[in-house]
Amino acid sequence: MIPIKYRIKTAEKNDIINHLNNCSSEFVPKLVTYVDIQIYSQKIFDKAITFEAWNDNDLIGLIAVYLNNSKGFITNISVDKSFKGLGVFKGLINLCFDLCKVLKVDQVDLEIYKKNKKVIDIYKHIGFNFMQNQQYENRLVMFYKLN
Repeated sequence: MIPIKYRIKTAEKNDIINHLNNCSSEFVPKLVTYVDIQIYSQKIFDKAITFEAWNDNDLIGLIAVYLNNSKGFITNISVDKSFKGLGVFKGLINLCFDLCKVLKVDQVDLEIYKKNKKVIDIYKHIGFNFMQNQQYENRLVMFYKLN
């Protein structure tokens, strides 16, 4: 059994950079095709609450959420491909939702590329819904009600 530890807001900027570089090809489209990972990691480090999965000293899973009063926006969900299928995503999303409930966050939104059908199905399975009239050319907005 692989030891996985879950933490909140402990990752350093370089941990985030390394993790996102490792996971870039798992995004549809690849993360590096639409963000500068250095700048994006700095923004996550400075402004987001991070929910982290660690295997020893390696950041293997990350959810980053921006909070604004009673609303949250998930800017990143990523799990290293070597650790997929081990419940890392479930552990991270539960940790995220639990803290959001404590902080009285009513709803968490995220954007996803329409071509990412597999991940859209996962989000729908855990209770995310599509936001009406919030579709862009190639992205959808989904939301999860916490209360």
